[in-house]
Amino acid sequence: MTARTVLFDLDGTLTDPAHGITAALRVAMGACGVEAAAAGPLERFIGPPLQESFTELGLDAAGVAAAIGAYRGYYTEVGLFENHVYPGVPELLGRLRSAGCAVGVATSKPRPLAERIVAHFELDRYLDVELDGRNRHKHQVIAVALAALAALDAGHDVGGGRSRRAGQPRPAGPMDDRPVMVGDRHHDVTGAIRTGLLPVGVTWGYGSRQELLGAGAAHLVDHPDELDAVLLRPG
Repeated sequence: MTARTVLFDLDGTLTDPAHGITAALRVAMGACGVEAAAAGPLERFIGPPLQESFTELGLDAAGVAAAIGAYRGYYTEVGLFENHVYPGVPELLGRLRSAGCAVGVATSKPRPLAERIVAHFELDRYLDVELDGRNRHKHQVIAVALAALAALDAGHDVGGGRSRRAGQPRPAGPMDDRPVMVGDRHHDVTGAIRTGLLPVGVTWGYGSRQELLGAGAAHLVDHPDELDAVLLRPG
């Protein structure tokens, strides 16, 4: 019952971006006159799209645009790499690739930033595609990522995708053939459900168990190694 296609969120799932993102949020809030202390724990903004996060702070459309500009000014130069890979993630991705799974990233980040992060941490060797947050809603990001993986599997160039290794078999046999979405926040889970994926929540990121279960996660795991039991089950 090995999964044929697995999509991962990036922030809070593959990497821990807390230092860089919270620093960028403080810069953005300062530029827009928002008191960071009044916003509550900034870690809660890790994962959701920036537009959603800044709107939640009460900014109007112009304020949101200014905040995003200030945020990205810091983040793209400094905060991007104030980040680290969670222990066990590279090994997990390697096992998925060895099993023949199609593996991708579906993130709310713009694609160039996602590509820089996965390349910097040498995760790109395990991934077929990284697809991005041009679409505001996570279910749209997931749908685009799935379409790109399907096109790549059919031999088409999707721009940023990587050719599957020659002769690499895809998992076969009896299985739940739904693609899987793995993420740490409620929008990962609800986006997966809306697009027909199996939603798997991870608890090492920035969403609570209650948040993930309340959103409808089919499985919860506490460490990357535990994903083997969900994604690489013999069958």
